Amino acid sequence: MAVSAAAQPPEFNHLTVENGLSNNSVLSIVQDSRGFIWLGTSAGLNRYDGSKIKVYTPDSNSSQSLWSAGILSLLRDSKSAIWIGTNTGLNRYDEQKDNFERIRLPAIGTAAINCLYEDHQGTLWIGSSKGIFAFLTNGTKRQRLQFTTPRGAPVTTGVVRTIFEDHQGNLWIGTSNGLIRMWKERQQYFSENFFYDPSRPESLSSNNISVIYEDPQNHLWIGTQNSGLNLYRPANKTFRRFMAGNGNRGPIHNNIRSLVARNNNELWIGTQEGLSVMDINNGVLTSYQNEGDNVKSLSQNSIYSLYKDSNGSMWVGTYFGGVNRVDAFSTGFKVIRNNGSSNTLANNVVSTILEDNNNNLWMGTEGAGLIFYNRKNQKYQVFKNEISDPFSIASNLVKVAYIDKDGNIWCGTHGGGLNVLNKATGKFLHYLYLPGDAENANLEILTLTEGGEGLFWVGTSRGLRVFQRKGLQLNELPLKQINNKLSGFIASTLYTDRKGQVWIGTSSGLHVIKHYVLKTISTTLSVNTIFEDRKGMIWIGLRTGGIASWNPVSSQLTRYNHPGAPSANILGILEDPNGWLWLSSDEGLFRYNPVSKTTLSYSVSDGLAGGEFNYNSHLKDHNGFFYFGGYHGITYFLPADIEVNPYKAPLVFTNLWLGNRQVQINAPDGLLKKNISHSDQLTFRPNQNLFTINFALLNFIKSDKNRYAYKLSGFDRDWKQVHNPAATYTNLPPGDYQFFVKGANNDGIWTEPIMVKIKVLPPVWRTWWAYAIYTFLLAGVLFLVIRFFFLRALFKKEEELHQVKLNFFTNVSHELRTHLSLIMAPVEKLIDINHKDPFTSQQLMQIKNNSNRLLKLVSELMDFRKAESNHLDLRVSKQDLISFLQDIYTSFRELSLAKNIRIAFTHNSNQVFLYFDEEQLEKVFFNLLANAFKFTPEGGHISVTVNTQPGFTEIIVSDSGRGIAAKYLGKLFTNYYQVADHGMQNTGYGLGLALSRKITELHHGSIRVESTPATATTEGRTSFFVRLLPGKKHFEGNAHVTILPGRKPFPPATRQSIPIREKPAPVAPAGIRIKRQTILIAEDNPELRALIKQQLEPYYLVHESADGADAWENAKEHLPDLIISDIMMPGMDGIMLCNRLKTDQRTCHIPVLLLTAKSTQHDQVKGLENGADIYLTKPFSTKILELHVNNLLQAHKRLQEKNMRELRFFAASTQSVSTEDPQHKMDSDFLAAVTTIIDEHLEDPGFVVEQLSRKVAMSPPVLYKKIRALTNLSVNEFIKTRRFKKAAALLLQKGLTINEISYAVGYEDRKYFSKEFKKYFGVAPSDFNQHILEQHKQMLNTNEII
Repeated sequence: MAVSAAAQPPEFNHLTVENGLSNNSVLSIVQDSRGFIWLGTSAGLNRYDGSKIKVYTPDSNSSQSLWSAGILSLLRDSKSAIWIGTNTGLNRYDEQKDNFERIRLPAIGTAAINCLYEDHQGTLWIGSSKGIFAFLTNGTKRQRLQFTTPRGAPVTTGVVRTIFEDHQGNLWIGTSNGLIRMWKERQQYFSENFFYDPSRPESLSSNNISVIYEDPQNHLWIGTQNSGLNLYRPANKTFRRFMAGNGNRGPIHNNIRSLVARNNNELWIGTQEGLSVMDINNGVLTSYQNEGDNVKSLSQNSIYSLYKDSNGSMWVGTYFGGVNRVDAFSTGFKVIRNNGSSNTLANNVVSTILEDNNNNLWMGTEGAGLIFYNRKNQKYQVFKNEISDPFSIASNLVKVAYIDKDGNIWCGTHGGGLNVLNKATGKFLHYLYLPGDAENANLEILTLTEGGEGLFWVGTSRGLRVFQRKGLQLNELPLKQINNKLSGFIASTLYTDRKGQVWIGTSSGLHVIKHYVLKTISTTLSVNTIFEDRKGMIWIGLRTGGIASWNPVSSQLTRYNHPGAPSANILGILEDPNGWLWLSSDEGLFRYNPVSKTTLSYSVSDGLAGGEFNYNSHLKDHNGFFYFGGYHGITYFLPADIEVNPYKAPLVFTNLWLGNRQVQINAPDGLLKKNISHSDQLTFRPNQNLFTINFALLNFIKSDKNRYAYKLSGFDRDWKQVHNPAATYTNLPPGDYQFFVKGANNDGIWTEPIMVKIKVLPPVWRTWWAYAIYTFLLAGVLFLVIRFFFLRALFKKEEELHQVKLNFFTNVSHELRTHLSLIMAPVEKLIDINHKDPFTSQQLMQIKNNSNRLLKLVSELMDFRKAESNHLDLRVSKQDLISFLQDIYTSFRELSLAKNIRIAFTHNSNQVFLYFDEEQLEKVFFNLLANAFKFTPEGGHISVTVNTQPGFTEIIVSDSGRGIAAKYLGKLFTNYYQVADHGMQNTGYGLGLALSRKITELHHGSIRVESTPATATTEGRTSFFVRLLPGKKHFEGNAHVTILPGRKPFPPATRQSIPIREKPAPVAPAGIRIKRQTILIAEDNPELRALIKQQLEPYYLVHESADGADAWENAKEHLPDLIISDIMMPGMDGIMLCNRLKTDQRTCHIPVLLLTAKSTQHDQVKGLENGADIYLTKPFSTKILELHVNNLLQAHKRLQEKNMRELRFFAASTQSVSTEDPQHKMDSDFLAAVTTIIDEHLEDPGFVVEQLSRKVAMSPPVLYKKIRALTNLSVNEFIKTRRFKKAAALLLQKGLTINEISYAVGYEDRKYFSKEFKKYFGVAPSDFNQHILEQHKQMLNTNEII
């Protein structure tokens, strides 16, 4: 192996069908204006972008495709249009539409387009199998013509294979029948022919011309199909022949197919048997062919096309091997590795590379020992371990090698210690090695260096060792003699700088020592390698992907992150003449510029032996060559030979994918109207939410190293760097974006970004017009909402006003009822007193009748209030409508006679049974007839007619009154409405007809009115039509309707009859009662309260309270026998008072009678639910009130007697006094509790009233009144009863003596006990038996104890 800077053969990179090429026969090549390489093959046209190939083939169904798949010629004209010559016709590529225009030539049949050429005037010349054609373009006009001579004859009768214009404007045409030169004078073309003349060696070598080309030195070259290459001599119009077989003075083969100049000095010649490269200056040719196993040689020898691209790279199209590319900028990396021969590198894992004083190389390997390379004889010598030779190297695993100042070779090994070669004897001396010692078997010598003071430093896997070297002899020195801090250091690298300082790099820091003084630079750096540049700067290669520098002048440590490979281990550092640092790593080789802080990276594709280098395996030799050892051999190079590709290649968009489907131009999806590289904007619909944009950097030099960065402005925050030229986005929010992408070529030269706008349309519901609709809808909703709240406020205000009216009527009704009670009660009493005085009775009856009429009006107001609040309940039953109406009709007879009004009642059926509420429907027809009489003048007539029809019954009430104007009819049934016409004033509230309509509608019927106003000549007529439904089905499911059996419903509370015994007890005559009972009256109206008190005071002890709260306090204090309470009172109302009375154990036994103007069923139920015993509506009869009071007190007295008998009948047990009335359960529970407490203390003679009151949490007076109210017994009598009941039970058991029994029931004195027992049972305890007990019970049943 010769290591020199001699010129190397070109390296050919291959592109074949394995890479996507449609066919390996590449017959023509061209580069378009955007930078794509177009390759014409025998099976289609290929567009190459550096990573992907797009193939175009003919489509029989499309006129916008190629004529045929055989592509013979390609041309890019001055307008950047691509012309394609096929074996059946001519095509022109439409770049925007990405399709082809078919050009028809003025020739019969198809023609193979062999060549295409554009002259300096823009004329397109077409050489074909049918002659030469010219294609002229004048503005928008195109002219195609077959070129002939001025005489009209064809320029040639042969096949035109090549056309070329020289620098003088001559047009050279190569045919199968000679060479033609044409020139233009005075708008005419003239021609001159050149032919092969066997007798003239200076003539053409053959008439079969294949290619014509003019080089940069204006030499015109003519290639022939079988007779080599010709150089035209214009001075004498002769030719110089270059033929194969003349060594380096001729091409490799005489079939010349393509010519192109690489530069001013090189002419590339493509032949049938390979590539020949001519040095134009001296005419020397160098030929290249396929070399079998050399992957960088020509892929195949049969060359058909040559092309130089815009970057200077050469493209070589072959017939069987695809296309080859020779890059314009080469990386001159060379490789030393084991090639299997006897004279080669023995092992590819190289740990150390050294150059000795004789410029020979020493290489340590991990597996083949130490290798010596002699540059003079180019021979390798291997020093390996020989088991039989104790003076051989101790281990073949050489980790480090070092040449000391005397030129001695030292080798640190794994398991073999430290070895030094004696060059004189060829034997090795061993240190730190004992054969067979297990401890030394794993010892590794990692690094070596020689510092000042003659110290030899050895870094091992177990720490630092320092020796004093003399020649080949080493004497170890204790570390503490040098520096105590050195102990424990495990050095990964040792390095001696030009000042003699020894640098120690470890996995946890960097240190330097000189003159036994140790200085620590860093305790955080993980150091792999150390290097001093020519400026004295110390560079440190780090294990964590970067480098650091130490400036000895400023004592500043600076760390640099590695931009090319942030995770790479930097394993070796060398400096080139430009001051750039070359860094070997486990991820390739890097060139770092310390000034610009930029990095270039190199990989296997650049020619490196491998991508992973070894620790500290590097060398710069005397010639300036750099060597880096790795796991796949040695890479060496001269830094100046490593060219940088400065070309900023074009960056273009290539494809658009929607999902996994490539988007076509003018496809139904509508995404692309033209080629994506010419599209300014891409617009996606909402359902097109997954798309991929392909792009390509048209740098073909090591295109696998091209890098890209893209960013979607408005979506991505940072640039995304990728190697794959594609960007995929999914579910982009609707909006406008800008997609930017930039590319870097193989040497990291970045282009300017290119951009395409992206618009993602919103879904239908997010478009501007949708938002406009939303705005209108929102405005409409807001309007409706505002209108709703406005109307609701109005309605609320109206409702509040309405409620004010209703509450006013309710309160007025309540007050009226109260005052009517004050009027009617005295009147009734006066009528009873003066019934024998006719005149006084008549006047009193008039007062009573008017009071009743006023009461009816008040009741109507109350019914209207209930109807408006949806609380008017119906109690319907099946009744005869005819007899019902007859009764109402009869009640108006006297009024008709008084007003001289004729009335009539007609019906078409004698009986009509319907379900209706008699009381409520009576109000309807009373109102209608009352209004008829009110507005009918004397002498008029009124009729009531009943018509029974299938499905309904209609009642018509008509009168001949003044009538109602049509404009008032619609408002007639409105609340509070009154017709004010004819100059007359109506009386009333305007509620009668409104209430009538409500009641009719509650019966699921209807009411309407028809009226004709009276005139001067005719009487008016007004008719009300009430329609009712048969049956009761329409009432079912209505919570406000109760269907009752029988003819009539239960009368309401105002008419309830009071159950009176046939011979009632006199209304409390004074002689009957021993003790007057107590009544509490709770009424806020003082007059009514005084009236009730006046009525009851002769017979009862009456207490008064003006409100509920005072009544409650009064009841707790006095425990009255009965309470009469109004409901509507300030503060605590009657309902609340009743509830509190009935839920308090002290007052729950007191009967409550409620007086109120509230007469609804709901109000009655509410009062009774809260414990009221009687619910009496105002106005009321004082007689009825007296009877109710008397009956309640008599009922309470009977309850007392019952409780007393039960207490005397039952045995002395804790059983509760039974009652079937749930209302009295609290009283029963109270008596049971008191009985239980007494029974528990019967043996205690001191258990009296005070102790019992404390147990039941009542004061003695309250307890006394409570027990008296329930049992008519005093507390002491109650306790005594329980004691004697217990004594009787014990006596009947006969288990104890009388003395013991007396103690058991709380009597300490036996005699006193016997005396009291005899008073209770009538016999002494000794005479008591079962018979006596039965007699006692019988006596209690027949006698009432007061």
